[in-house]
Amino acid sequence: MRKWCDDLRRGDHVVHIYKSADEQAKALLDLIGWMREDEKLVLHCDGPDREGGDCFALNGQMFEAAAQDGHMEVLPSYRAVCPTGKFRADALPDLLIYDLGRTMDEGFSGAVLCIDYSWIAELPDDFASHVVQSSQITLARLPSNLTLLCQYDRRRLTAEQADQLLRVHQLALADGKLARNFWVVATSTLGGRGRSIKAMPQPSAAATGQEK
Repeated sequence: MRKWCDDLRRGDHVVHIYKSADEQAKALLDLIGWMREDEKLVLHCDGPDREGGDCFALNGQMFEAAAQDGHMEVLPSYRAVCPTGKFRADALPDLLIYDLGRTMDEGFSGAVLCIDYSWIAELPDDFASHVVQSSQITLARLPSNLTLLCQYDRRRLTAEQADQLLRVHQLALADGKLARNFWVVATSTLGGRGRSIKAMPQPSAAATGQEK
């Protein structure tokens, strides 16, 4: 049976607006199965009122095996991008570069990052900044050995917030399928402000390995 990640390529930036914890976990399990042995999954999930990732129950043999052999790491998302309690400008691209560099220092050839940002829906000003950053990352492109899945709980988003997220991502996971948006909306049409990021640094061919 064909899975959504069969159409996923390294360097892709995907948005996933899930409807249940089971749907969220299923997407992650598929992602773990898609990864190569020389890649690591870094999962950021939590909220401003929580210390660790509890957005879903990390259970099942695949989750446990990936965590035990060092191929998966669970970290907080709120503290990483809101160190002072407010969404820091350019926090997301900085986090991506840091996690990729740290993962490669550990001996992996690439990183698969999954970040659950459901909590940001409750912070309107920070949500607007986050949408701008997501758009900039889509337009700048990711390094070829970094794959990014940004997840959001549909039950916590307004219809307008969900629409904005879908409009600034080129790829969207919905109903178990990966859909491509050929018309990514520029941040200026959303009223966004912020410093544009330059194209993220591309790794050497030796570091990226072969495409799956």
